[in-house]
Amino acid sequence: MKSLFLSSILFVFTIHQVAEDILILNNSLTTKIKTIKTQPSCKVRLRTPESNDTLSQSYVIGDKLESNWRFSWFHCQDATKYHLYVIGLNALNPIINSDTITNTSYLSKSIHYGITHLEGWTWKVRAYVDGRWGDWSEIRTFSVSPAPCTISGKIFGPLEGVTYSDVGNEHHTIKMEKVFLTTPDGKKVKEATLHNRQYLFKNVPAGKSYRIYPDLLFKTEPVYIEISNTIPKGKYNKKNFTIKGVKGEG
Repeated sequence: MKSLFLSSILFVFTIHQVAEDILILNNSLTTKIKTIKTQPSCKVRLRTPESNDTLSQSYVIGDKLESNWRFSWFHCQDATKYHLYVIGLNALNPIINSDTITNTSYLSKSIHYGITHLEGWTWKVRAYVDGRWGDWSEIRTFSVSPAPCTISGKIFGPLEGVTYSDVGNEHHTIKMEKVFLTTPDGKKVKEATLHNRQYLFKNVPAGKSYRIYPDLLFKTEPVYIEISNTIPKGKYNKKNFTIKGVKGEG
């Protein structure tokens, strides 16, 4: 009997001790879970530019170009600042590495001599919450447009003429004032007003082919000028439009 009583006490004590250990372990797990939940968990969601968008560069002064690139993202709750990181493909240093941004957008303005590495640019953002940097956002890629080209020229011959109508032999005096830049299939890209007989098309996207037409009311030689395979920062000077007359002139 005595032996059985001692065994019962030992068994109860053992059960109690195991239960206490489980409770302590459970409290420890609860503490760890709560600690994890209080870590910064806001991962920034990006807005613009979208994946595979193209950002531009354009001429400002002489051979210098300007890039105005805006990056934007959604607000993270309780974030006090953001870190924006932008880098080119295989570049050693980022073009933007700012970790003091307090807004949800950033405008980068730079003047340079032309960006030549056009593909494979990437950008990402992270938020600063409760004294810690959160995870980086997704990484988005974008491209940069080629440095544009410039096309200019001059028109020779009389800029004024007379058109006649078939009704009542009426006539109207007209004047050439504009020249048009189109794609090879005729879609208008730009128009330029003549100044001292000269026309100028700035910031024309490179890497393409174009046609230049004078006002179609005038007869010119040639009818249009063909420019093929423009190159970045190329300058094309065409001066072989000669006015022969006006359509409908008697």
